[in-house]
Amino acid sequence: MNQILRRRKFLPFNETNPHRYYLLYRGQMLVFAGYCIVTLETFLAIKLGLTQITYIETLIISSSVLVVTLILFLFIALKKKLIVWQEWMVFSVDMVFYLAFFCFWIYLLGNLRILGLFSSLVAITIVLSYTTFFQSIFMSMTTVVCYFAVTYYALTKGGQYGSIEREGFLTFAMLPAYLLIAATAKMMEMQRRKAQRAKRELEHANADLHEVNRKLLYEQSLTEIEMELAHDIQASLFPARPPVVSGWDIAFLSRPKSGVSGDFYDFYTVGETLEGLSLFDVSGHGVAPALITILSKPVLFRNFKKLSGERVSAIIDATNQDLMEQLEDVNIFITGILLRMNDNMIEYVNAGHPDLLHLKNSTGKVRVVSDPDGRFKGKPVGISSRKSQYSSVKFTISSGDFILMFTDGLIESRNIEGATFGRERIEEAFAETAEMSAVEALNHIMQRSREFSGDEPAADDITVIIGRKL
Repeated sequence: MNQILRRRKFLPFNETNPHRYYLLYRGQMLVFAGYCIVTLETFLAIKLGLTQITYIETLIISSSVLVVTLILFLFIALKKKLIVWQEWMVFSVDMVFYLAFFCFWIYLLGNLRILGLFSSLVAITIVLSYTTFFQSIFMSMTTVVCYFAVTYYALTKGGQYGSIEREGFLTFAMLPAYLLIAATAKMMEMQRRKAQRAKRELEHANADLHEVNRKLLYEQSLTEIEMELAHDIQASLFPARPPVVSGWDIAFLSRPKSGVSGDFYDFYTVGETLEGLSLFDVSGHGVAPALITILSKPVLFRNFKKLSGERVSAIIDATNQDLMEQLEDVNIFITGILLRMNDNMIEYVNAGHPDLLHLKNSTGKVRVVSDPDGRFKGKPVGISSRKSQYSSVKFTISSGDFILMFTDGLIESRNIEGATFGRERIEEAFAETAEMSAVEALNHIMQRSREFSGDEPAADDITVIIGRKL
């Protein structure tokens, strides 16, 4: 099959390669220029009295080949595309008129016939750009044969002055130059074929790349649709707005880094009473953490309701045990804060999460909520342990006080120099909100974060919950 395909490439009625067409087109212009040069050289030789050929004879011979060359050039230019047999026809007509011109010209040059050999080297070199090795060697050998045959006739029959031995030696001396030109033609032909193969391979690779790119764009569009759908599903499972409860003014913001978030939060209410709230952050980014949020949120809610009489640390213990098997398989852990409200008393447990902040209205100062030793904070959910690893602390909150919880996306927001927003800046911004509502306080803190980060993209999901005791 491959042999048949290779043969078809060389069938005489196949279209010639566009690159070959360009070379032939350019080569025909060079042939025309070559004949003009030879004509001018002959005129100069006549002027200097070096040859017996006349101006009229030169004009007749040169005009005939120039006209033929011009016709062939116009034929190539008008065709735009050539069939293989037409390319060989152009070469054959060129050869016939070249040899006829060469024979008449060197005969009429007489004693200056050596100029014919020099000019033949120029002619063969001119067409080197498009001739094959076979064409070049054919042109060289026929030139040598014609030169020796015409010279022999001129000396033996035409009565011209000269020596057969001298002309034979000069012809022989030119053979290496002709062979070198033919070898060069062979090398150029090989390089052309390599270039054509490389071009075809590049075109195939480009076509393959285009197809891969098309598929990637299609897959990307599907991914975007799926991500948007995942975002909508996730958003439908989380509270869209803060609860309206007695005794509390609450505001929150949740901003995913990508389409879906690894943060999840919840408000536990009975009627208009706020029993508790939670904020958790699944490690990593993208779809896998988002799926874990969908799995974890109802588990935490169920345990909060089920263990309402237990300490909140027991709720996290139970949630950890429920999620351990799933989280170990995906190598993911969860940090978080869980609060239970009872009038002015708040019970608080922290599972490896950024600290809860408390702004006292009476002093206007922000403090980190912790136990006296600062060691109550437990490990993230999803890390196995043989015994309970969580404890809780209780603290009182007065009217006008604020509590603030956030995921580490807020802390890790960076500016153009790479510096992080950090907890100290959060505390400074929080301290400035003492006389504000919850929404105003939230907007103030986020404004400070935006002023610090500028146009730098968020490094992680950001969720912030702020509550003001009424």
